[in-house]
Amino acid sequence: YPDTSLAIARDKRADARTLLHQGLDPKVYREQQTTQAQQAAANTLEKIAKDWLEVKRSKVSQDHADDIWRSLELHVFPYIGKQALNEITAPLVIQVLKPVANKGSLETIKRLCQRLNEIMVFAVNTGLLDGANPIAGIKDAFQQPEKKHLPSIDPDQLPELVSRIHLASLRTTTRLLLLWQLHTMVRPSEAAGTEWNEIDRENCTWTIPAERMKKKKKHAVPLTDEMLK
Repeated sequence: YPDTSLAIARDKRADARTLLHQGLDPKVYREQQTTQAQQAAANTLEKIAKDWLEVKRSKVSQDHADDIWRSLELHVFPYIGKQALNEITAPLVIQVLKPVANKGSLETIKRLCQRLNEIMVFAVNTGLLDGANPIAGIKDAFQQPEKKHLPSIDPDQLPELVSRIHLASLRTTTRLLLLWQLHTMVRPSEAAGTEWNEIDRENCTWTIPAERMKKKKKHAVPLTDEMLK
């Protein structure tokens, strides 16, 4: 008093009596509510995203995991990274992503929507967020990116491509890497990460270990005489 009026005090008394009728101690109940509120405030989007990514890392390559984190650091965390999970809503997230969409970066929007949804589903499944995922439908607020195939060359253009690689002003390492990838048809990161202990000269085979492969399965590549050279 005077901050708590008589009417408010009566309401509090009525609430306490209701709890007592339910077999709950009003003081213990208030403390539990306070603790839950503190825990909820501590569970920020960025904190839970870190926990989610630790699990995600076991399913994707290191490069992909790093790309996921960079996209969140660039487009999401500066705006709502410190926001408690229970304060994250679809309108809020859409508002954060709109500047990215306005730049025409629809592929980025698609990936961000997917990653944020995975984080929220992780939070629901681990008991950190009550109820359903509140941002499940955010992708429908944006245009879908138009699928475009990467440009390619015809088989009869390969000799010219190889000739240009040989004649180009490149470091020797870069030139050999381009030819190595062209002959093996592997991803750039797999080609660039080649190690001597992966090469079996006797059996003319290059075996990429599972941890360097996107599907986490080791991959054997036959080597021609030119590749061995």
